[in-house]
Amino acid sequence: MKVLFVVRRITIAGEPMGIMQLSAIARKRGWESRVAVSPEALKAVADEAPELVAVSCMSGDYSDLKETIAQLRRSHPELPILLGGPHTTFVPDAVDDVEADGVCIGEGEEAFAEVLERLERGGRNFSGILNIQTKEQRTAIRPLITDLDALPFIDRDLVYQNSDWKHFKLRSFYTSRGCPYSCAYCFNHGYRRVYHGLGPTYRKRSVDNVIAEILEVTAKYPTEYIRFSDDVFIVRHDEWIEEFADKYSKRVGIPFYCLIKSDIITPELVAVLKKAGCASVCMSIETANEELRSQVLSRKGQNNEQMLRSFDLFNAAGINIYTNSMIGLPHSTIQDELDTIELYLKAKPKCGLFTICVPYPGTELFSYCVKNGLVRADLTHEEINRTSGDYSMLDSFSAKEKEVQKNISLLGTVAVTFPWLKNLITKRLIYLPNNKLFFLIYFLVKNYQFSKYIVPIRYSASDYLRLGFAALKNDAVMFITGKGKNT
Repeated sequence: MKVLFVVRRITIAGEPMGIMQLSAIARKRGWESRVAVSPEALKAVADEAPELVAVSCMSGDYSDLKETIAQLRRSHPELPILLGGPHTTFVPDAVDDVEADGVCIGEGEEAFAEVLERLERGGRNFSGILNIQTKEQRTAIRPLITDLDALPFIDRDLVYQNSDWKHFKLRSFYTSRGCPYSCAYCFNHGYRRVYHGLGPTYRKRSVDNVIAEILEVTAKYPTEYIRFSDDVFIVRHDEWIEEFADKYSKRVGIPFYCLIKSDIITPELVAVLKKAGCASVCMSIETANEELRSQVLSRKGQNNEQMLRSFDLFNAAGINIYTNSMIGLPHSTIQDELDTIELYLKAKPKCGLFTICVPYPGTELFSYCVKNGLVRADLTHEEINRTSGDYSMLDSFSAKEKEVQKNISLLGTVAVTFPWLKNLITKRLIYLPNNKLFFLIYFLVKNYQFSKYIVPIRYSASDYLRLGFAALKNDAVMFITGKGKNT
């Protein structure tokens, strides 16, 4: 039997680890697995003749994948289709809005195994399976998986065999699930509500289990750098990181990149990370406005002075830093954005990016925006997806302000990389009409800094061209198509 996974796209920005985990479960049961991007889903179904189509959906993908499911249903009315991923966890009523047989909410491994078992027995209706919502029946949520070591290693072949990932010498791993923090722009508030009383939302794999997977993967696929894709790699200096530093440095020895919060950084922790082989980190600033960071984003306990100390510790240790922030936060001003550029210059990251704030429904930030009259309460995901990543959707900003914000999101990276251009950029260029040249400059600077300092990997000339084109296609998709005009 065969399952076809469908995603909106596969890019070198990160492996789709969710479907790779489900594919490992399917193959353990004797199923074949394939993956297709949404524009190729109809052809893939015709070629593969799967017994199940499993669609994985982020909120930003919902509009496109909803249409893909509708096309599949029209062409193959009897084909079982299951929709899952982060979006359905926070919008379970999507089951009434899409032409799928069911949607999966929360962790899907155990529910997915039951779906496969039911199909193996000749069934097609998924009602009654915990975590699976159908038009006929809503079910309860099963407890969280507490022993992550019990899960099979994710199925790398699903993606690596037929994508640019086979040329990319970066491999991603997760060491934990969940996040203990409550940032307003994230879905963690909603996730904890879904799983209230059903187990700890933040769980960690054992060091030995993580290293066993790394050794297995690096023996099969050329690997020069490792990325730990956890929402946050560690939350404190504890026994786990001490054990990891000792075993990873001795048994793996490949430089790695991870995400970390600035408020836990100490000289001792930086030394342990350096010993382990940490060569680069992502440490977000979000905004230089401490009140916005604390009151609007709920990132309490992080002041600018403390942040700069953390950046100084990593810089002194020779661990390169990638940082990011959000442009167009509620109540922010253009001066706030310019102040954030100044804070970047003091922090001295090797790569600094700026993105337009997107308050997704289901987050505390969205509720805040609705309460303060910044967005409509009935704002749909389709409307958000048309503007996401382009111009701000907040009603409080003028068209001119949104244009300046967009330019800062592109040229801010250039100003941080080349401080001698800061005055030209912040006093003149950001006030010009947005244009493709700004995007091209941003693309070249960002990818050069990222590939030189954050994930430095050696490639052949042909691989550079192939991967460079893939990165350009990923970054340019919204800009070049003119999606989300500033109207």
